[in-house]
Amino acid sequence: MATPPNPDMRGFEYFMIRQRVKLHCLLYRLTDGRRGGLRRRGDKVSIHRFKVERDVLPGEYRYRLLVLQGGKLDREFHGSLQLVVEMQQEGRDATMLFPDASDAGNTAFKLNFKYFRRVEGTFRVPAGAKVRTIQARILENGSGEARASQNVNLS
Repeated sequence: MATPPNPDMRGFEYFMIRQRVKLHCLLYRLTDGRRGGLRRRGDKVSIHRFKVERDVLPGEYRYRLLVLQGGKLDREFHGSLQLVVEMQQEGRDATMLFPDASDAGNTAFKLNFKYFRRVEGTFRVPAGAKVRTIQARILENGSGEARASQNVNLS
C-alpha cells in the first residue's frame, strides 16, 4: 500500500479500514456460516451502534446508527426513523419527537434499504434543556408500531 501524501490521511484510512472490518464482522455474526446470506429470523429489523453526542452549538446533538434487516432479504425495507428525546426543561419533564409535524416531509428520516443503512444527522433542543434519554425507533411504512428501538442515556 502506498503511503498517502498527507500524513494525517494514514490515521483516517486506518479508521475507515477498522470501521469496514467491524461492519463485516457484524454482518458475519448474522450469517448462518454458509454461503447464502443472513439467518432467517422473520423479517427482523435491528439497530446497532446507536450513539448520540453533543455538537458544537448549544442544544444541538449529533446521532449515528446502523439499521440492519434480517430474515429473507428478497425485499427492501421502506420506513422511517423517529427520535424520541426525553429531557428536563425549566424544571419540568418534556419530550420532543423528531421529525415533528413540520418536518413530516423531511427525507433525512426516511429509510429505504435492502441489507443495511447507516444513518446520521443532528437535532436541536431548546438551549438550556438537559437531555436525559434518546430513543431511536424504526417504523415501517403502513405500520403504526416500531419494528425496532434502542435507547441512549446521556445523564
